[in-house]
Amino acid sequence: MNSSTSDAPKPGSTLYDGRLSVETSKIFSAYVDSIDFDIVLAPYDVLVSRAHVKMLLSTKIVDEATCTAILDGLDTIDREISSGEFQASLVPTDEDVHTAIERRLTEIAGDAGRALHTGRSRNDLAQMSGRLYTRDAVTRLTTHVEHLVLSLCNLASKNIDILFPGKTHLQHAQPILLSHWIMSHASRLMNDRERLMQAYERINICVLGSGALAGSTLPLDSEFVSRELGCTKVVDNSIFGVSTRDYITEALFVCAQIVTNLSCLGEDIVWMTSTECGYATLDDQFSSGSSMMPQKKNPDIAELVRGKAGLSIGALTAALAATKSQTFGFNHDLQVDKEALFGAVKDCELSIVAMDAMMETTVFNKEACENSLANQPLTLATDIAEMMVTQGVPFRIAYKAVATCIRSAIDAGLHKEELSQYLRDDEQIGSAATEVLGATGSDILDAMRRSIERRATPAGTSSTNVAAQIAQVTESLNLSS
Repeated sequence: MNSSTSDAPKPGSTLYDGRLSVETSKIFSAYVDSIDFDIVLAPYDVLVSRAHVKMLLSTKIVDEATCTAILDGLDTIDREISSGEFQASLVPTDEDVHTAIERRLTEIAGDAGRALHTGRSRNDLAQMSGRLYTRDAVTRLTTHVEHLVLSLCNLASKNIDILFPGKTHLQHAQPILLSHWIMSHASRLMNDRERLMQAYERINICVLGSGALAGSTLPLDSEFVSRELGCTKVVDNSIFGVSTRDYITEALFVCAQIVTNLSCLGEDIVWMTSTECGYATLDDQFSSGSSMMPQKKNPDIAELVRGKAGLSIGALTAALAATKSQTFGFNHDLQVDKEALFGAVKDCELSIVAMDAMMETTVFNKEACENSLANQPLTLATDIAEMMVTQGVPFRIAYKAVATCIRSAIDAGLHKEELSQYLRDDEQIGSAATEVLGATGSDILDAMRRSIERRATPAGTSSTNVAAQIAQVTESLNLSS
């Protein structure tokens, strides 16, 4: 069909034109319109509309000429979206992206454009567009997480032999490998990857055909649309199809969990790069200085990701609050889910990419890490108690004997080698302490390394275990790529 100016909607017209007697108030529009943020759904609206009109043709609801005119118009709009021309040409009556696209299509295709909305509602259209956006977002996030995990695996391999003071409550606890700490963060992110993949399956459902809430009297073929859009199945309840936002809250939860995990990594890096620790150094390109103090070098990415975690948790909380008291069917307050989703996805994606780049270039100070351990022979206290267990002493008795000896040594003001010798000389624990610490004058770091290698229980910090984890994670990611 030929386009004409007279075919385009008149100023002030809306998708529900004819029902209301006066034009919408500007105050109403300013509060209700969502075009400012849902414009990001424009490419997905076009995808859904293409699939929908092809289905209308296949079911003979529209003729081939109408279908061709709509598809050609959608191609034009798609090009305008890519160039930015579409966004620049929005008009005041474009209350949301879906209204804007239908208005523009009618300008291009005339009455054929008015046939596009046959058998569908903005409710199922918006939901389907939102699902496609979220599906793409989850796919991108999965790729970014996988790249970060591989970066951590490479970092662990490069630093696999560095001894490191393991902490609980930020106190020296037991000797570990630095690579074991690095891979602990890889393990968190592998869980996030699994959550993303599981969420993808629940997101990738075709809800088009649900209509406003009850479906349609027209012979729609939702299976056709599902295949066109690459969905795994068709929704089984139309009210659920237009009213649920669990796919959004689930995506928001995964985003919040990812950024929370990154925040923990960032917290570790802030602490490890501090002057007091000096365990690691950030590359200058991922650091900032001070406007006043010339000597400063700051871990901005590691700090900012902690703030982004707060925003991500807030977005999840906002979406859950908006969906907690919904009567069945669509309600307009569900519109706020998109504001939460778009911001959270952006923050999550940037956080992963930034932390990945920072970690790839982080350098660890082997001397600082190992010197910190050399000053803390008491981190082998558990080893001494467990050595006593192998000598036939019940653990709780061994624990008390070691703890009592240590308290006495600390009360006596002993440190380092004096303290180690005091443990060796103790009547109750001396033989076990000598076995763990080595003979007088032995290198405490050698004792630490022996301790680490003895921790060969599954998931322990031994070099064999860490190397196996690196290999397993790397192989699983390479196989899935």
